[in-house]
Amino acid sequence: MTLLALVLILAAALMHATWNSLIKLSGDGLVTTALMMGIGGLIGIPVAFFVPFPNLEVWLVLGVSGLVHVGYIFFLLRAYSHGDLSKVYPIARGTAPLLLALVAWIAIGEGLSNTGIVAIVLISGGIISLSYSNGRASHAERKAVLYAFATSMFIASYTFIDGFGARLAESPHSFVVWLFITQGIVFVGAALLFRRGAFLSLAKQERFRGAAGGVLSLAAYWIVVWALAAGAMAPVAALRETSVVFAAIIGAIFLKESFGIWRIVAAATVAAGVLLSQV
Repeated sequence: MTLLALVLILAAALMHATWNSLIKLSGDGLVTTALMMGIGGLIGIPVAFFVPFPNLEVWLVLGVSGLVHVGYIFFLLRAYSHGDLSKVYPIARGTAPLLLALVAWIAIGEGLSNTGIVAIVLISGGIISLSYSNGRASHAERKAVLYAFATSMFIASYTFIDGFGARLAESPHSFVVWLFITQGIVFVGAALLFRRGAFLSLAKQERFRGAAGGVLSLAAYWIVVWALAAGAMAPVAALRETSVVFAAIIGAIFLKESFGIWRIVAAATVAAGVLLSQV
């Protein structure tokens, strides 16, 4: 992985953490997510005129990706209904790169060096450690942990599918643009169908936050899909999930959440994994 790719993926992770923090600050996370995805889709529409139109094979991949993203949202919300965000999110995001490495190896024979494997284990281990407090296992309910692991399977799945789709498409930019357009239609359509009043009200009240989140979401995943198309999937996924560390830092600085020595150790472990990935 080049230094430029490393910097861009870490920037994408920071953008991912930022727009997730915007959702956390909102009064209705589900409706805010729909607003952000809708704005991301709107941004993608004029760009679509400048990228190749997907062929049938790519549209099939986009369809499968959409279904997997729906499953991801369902299990993530179920996990949050049983456990705390700071406990569930690191488990879901930290386990995904390990699963993706296994899937990529089995499905397309994408292997890693011993150093690469150690780097991914360090990054994932550090991220998962953020779900613990003071070195002790959290008190998250069993169902929350199970749903979090199920969520990680969907994350690994859609990351692999999107990486495959970006390689299959004439251009990875075409794939990500049409992915956001279709996701915007799905999310906004669902919001209007099930939460119409709340969505329309929030669209007026939170239009600036929604616009910022939509831009950050699109830019962050655009970088990730480009990187997935250009290089090995597992290292890209592991670096992207450093967003969890950025989110913890943002929470500590702006939301006055506790960081503590254990989170410092976890962040240092992730940083060591990032450095090792460049050896």
